[in-house]
Amino acid sequence: MAIHIIDEANRCLNCKKPKCMEGCPVHTPVPHIIQLFKEHQVMDAGRELFENNPMSLICSIVCNHEMQCAGNCVLGKKGSPVHFSSIETYISDMYLDRMKVKTAEQKKQNVAVIGAGPAGNSGVSASQNHSFQISEKTSGTGNQNTTQYSHWHNPDH
Repeated sequence: MAIHIIDEANRCLNCKKPKCMEGCPVHTPVPHIIQLFKEHQVMDAGRELFENNPMSLICSIVCNHEMQCAGNCVLGKKGSPVHFSSIETYISDMYLDRMKVKTAEQKKQNVAVIGAGPAGNSGVSASQNHSFQISEKTSGTGNQNTTQYSHWHNPDH
C-alpha cells in the first residue's frame, strides 16, 4: 500500500458535519470511507463507494476535486485539504481487482434474431448458451453495410 495514501487518510479530521460530502455531487460518505480504509476494511469501503456511485473509479480521476470535496475540506481553509481522490482511486482500483461479479444463471432458450446486419450479429454473439435463428430477407449477412452503403463507397456497384 502506498504510504502517501495512508498519510492522506490519517489527515482526515472525521468532521461531524463533513463539508466534503456537501461539495460532492453524489454525496460520497468521505469520512466513513476513510474510516473503513484506516481500519483495513478496503473491500467494505469499495463496496460502499460503488453502491453510492458505480462510476467511482472514473470519478476519482476526472472529477473537479478542487471545487468539490477537496474544495470544501475544512483543512483546506488554512492549508492543504485531504486529497480524497487519491484514496478513492486506490480503494476503487483494489475493489475492482478483487470483487466477485454475480452473473445471472444461464438458461437454455431459443432466441430469434431479425436481421443479419451489425446489430443482429452482435445479438447473436451475445447470446451464449442459447440456440438462435437468424431471419434475413436478403441473402448473406452484413445487410446495410453491403446492400445500401456500398453504393456510396463503390461507384461501380
